[in-house]
Amino acid sequence: MRFRAGFLVLLALIYVISTLVHWAMWRWLKRVAPRWTEKYRRPVLGLAALLFVLPMSQALSLWLPMVSWQKLASFGLLWHLTVWMGTAGIGLVQLPWRLGRIFSRKPSETSPVSLERRQALERIGGAIAFSASGAVLGWGTFRGRYEWAVEEVPIRLARLPKALDGFTIVQISDLHVGTFIGERELAMGLELVRGVRADLIAITGDIVDSDPLYVALAARHLATLRAREGVVCVPGNHDYYTGARAVLEGMRQAGVDVLLNRGKVLARAEGGGLAVLGVDDLWARERHGAHGPDLALAKSTLPPDCATVLLAHQPRFARVAAEAGVDLQLSGHTHGGQINPGFRVIDLFTHYVAGRYQLGPTQLYVNRGFGTVGPPARVGAPPEITKIVLVAG
Repeated sequence: MRFRAGFLVLLALIYVISTLVHWAMWRWLKRVAPRWTEKYRRPVLGLAALLFVLPMSQALSLWLPMVSWQKLASFGLLWHLTVWMGTAGIGLVQLPWRLGRIFSRKPSETSPVSLERRQALERIGGAIAFSASGAVLGWGTFRGRYEWAVEEVPIRLARLPKALDGFTIVQISDLHVGTFIGERELAMGLELVRGVRADLIAITGDIVDSDPLYVALAARHLATLRAREGVVCVPGNHDYYTGARAVLEGMRQAGVDVLLNRGKVLARAEGGGLAVLGVDDLWARERHGAHGPDLALAKSTLPPDCATVLLAHQPRFARVAAEAGVDLQLSGHTHGGQINPGFRVIDLFTHYVAGRYQLGPTQLYVNRGFGTVGPPARVGAPPEITKIVLVAG
């Protein structure tokens, strides 16, 4: 696997934050359990250090390919998340004492009895916080990522002819076929796709996670999908990490129509028609030297009276789509946040996370994705198969 600068910057940022969180956790542990930490200092710090560096282990695949380093790296990320969530829980446990110290006019209690009582309460609260964090992430790993939800979404298109009312598109996105999405997961999830009677099946990128060895597996399973107007796809950023040429050639061999900056008419009717078009990934040009998205080229062969459905992996391309008058854009990329422990961290970075949005004349629908990336877990963002029913007028 080739490491990109963006990935390395993200990894460095994660480690900077996580170093501070681990340091805060260790300081807290020494304060509430001084005897225990002094007695078991070396084994505890050794184990913590091993878990801390696990996400870096993926680099070892260059020298020892027979070991599934990606699994070790991913479970290392789960450890980091557990520490982050547990430390945040400890902060909530400490909040009453901190607020009391700020607002109380009386001197804080310093007697050995009160200090021992507080340490006992903090130990219990910390144990609950870390246990709850581990349980939530454990559920997300062993159950949550298998809880596919079929979301039926009616979308009205003003330019859609009445004769095409009820046209159904099944959207899947972000399969990330690889270490954690294999035979079992594809069989389970795609069986739900086959259970939906679709006029068109659309795959909006990130088909393979990062390893070109999994292209054949993805192609073999996607070749079993059937729809009246066929199966279409566009690439995502992870398809470029894998090798876009290999991924897209695998899709073509599987009978999937690759819409790389091109479109096609699906149906004609009195008063217009319906067309689907697709663009390259938003980062393809600047990060991989590929052509990149070209919406004008994709639209150039389509009749102007057709209602248009655009496939674009990254939701923020909808700003370009709105300027071009596209009726509907289907995207993925965000995984709906993937791990949302009561709130969505991803909301701090992007507005388009999951569900439907309106940008001027263009409607945008963001699919939560089929698989996982990084930590192999889903919490508060179940994997999604979208049944989009187009409504005329």
